[in-house]
Amino acid sequence: MLWIGTTPLMRRFVPRHDYSYGIYLYGFMVQQCMANLAPDLGHATAVLVAAPFILLCAGVSWPSSSGLC
Repeated sequence: MLWIGTTPLMRRFVPRHDYSYGIYLYGFMVQQCMANLAPDLGHATAVLVAAPFILLCAGVSWPSSSGLC
């Protein structure tokens, strides 16, 4: 099974950028802002509304935090 993951055929599915650290950094902050600005939203709705902003923040910060390493 590990051998299959190292074949050239499977390497094309490897993501080029890893936004997980940016999502970790900005996720809580954006969700807290969303809860403060729109306290009447349900949990699922708030997550769906906050997700694009979290991904945007993670994508913008990626070159300065992880992209240079």
